[in-house]
Amino acid sequence: MRFVNSLERDQNFFVIRAMNLTGQQGGVVNLRIRVSTWLRPADAAASGLPPTPPPGETPPHPPRPSAALKGGE
Repeated sequence: MRFVNSLERDQNFFVIRAMNLTGQQGGVVNLRIRVSTWLRPADAAASGLPPTPPPGETPPHPPRPSAALKGGE
């Protein structure tokens, strides 16, 4: 739960979309968290990340690593 607490206290804004915790008697646990976050336009431009496409457009898919390797052989 320290990890979730640190997400809540982080300077970045995270929305926890889903959380799933499973455990076993041996003490092994599995925590799955799905989060979303957003950047301000100026911060997004400085990050080098591709922009979000407008509504209705599908984002371009980067080339698959296996396809890139086949072309370079």
